[in-house]
Amino acid sequence: MKRLFFLIGALISCMFFAAPVQADVIFEPEDSFYQAHAADCEYVERQFTANGPEGKVIVYESPESPKVVDTWENGHKADISHTYEDRDGILWGVGRNGGWMPMEYMEVVYDNISFMEEHAAEIQGQSGVLDGKVGEAFYFWKYPGSEVAYKASIEENPPSYEQVYTDSQGRQWGYVVYYYGDKDVWICIDQPAADYGQLYPQGAAQETVQDGAEAKEPAGNPADSSQDTKAQDTKAQQSEGRIQPKRENGTILLAAALVGAVVLVTALLFVWMKKKGKG
Repeated sequence: MKRLFFLIGALISCMFFAAPVQADVIFEPEDSFYQAHAADCEYVERQFTANGPEGKVIVYESPESPKVVDTWENGHKADISHTYEDRDGILWGVGRNGGWMPMEYMEVVYDNISFMEEHAAEIQGQSGVLDGKVGEAFYFWKYPGSEVAYKASIEENPPSYEQVYTDSQGRQWGYVVYYYGDKDVWICIDQPAADYGQLYPQGAAQETVQDGAEAKEPAGNPADSSQDTKAQDTKAQQSEGRIQPKRENGTILLAAALVGAVVLVTALLFVWMKKKGKG
């Protein structure tokens, strides 16, 4: 009986201490090819813009199946979950709802990863905590100067940052890895409660920040507009032809060999049983 109480107590303790732990769940598409090749796929989870030859991107059933499941006009935005590189070195992407397309025909939408790559030399490793009290409002940003932000409030503890970027106006921005469900966002350390119009009065054409929701992206953002313009340009690949899936011949031959072996064994058993019956 004492052992039973001990086990129950240990179980309750484990549940108690495990509750506050935050764990990121990696999204996995419900796609048969992905499920069969998950170990060979790379996690991406970024948004891309269709930019294929002849003004479209063809979406296939898999990198090994020429069956067309969708067609995207150039400019269409899609979330790509994972990528897979075939034997010919062609990189394929899978959408959140399945369907594969050549990544050569997809242009990444400028995002926080793009910003951090572009400004890697200017981002310094520096940790700190936002100065503020519980309940005070501040803004989370997609990246510094992105014109995309939403209002939040300080919870039990202020958000902490791990890296710092200084913009052209001398303002410092802190990179927040995680804060109560928000991941990979930025805060303006010097003016956390200021919106885009206050931070960039010369560049703001309209109010771009809304309470509790992501704001609409107005025209005039150099980074985002350049990506949209680039996405509209049709690639000149008429001479090379469109990239299409190639069936895996080895797999087909193996399947055929297995079927042949089963047929042969069945025939031999049938002949053996027939001879045995006559004997």
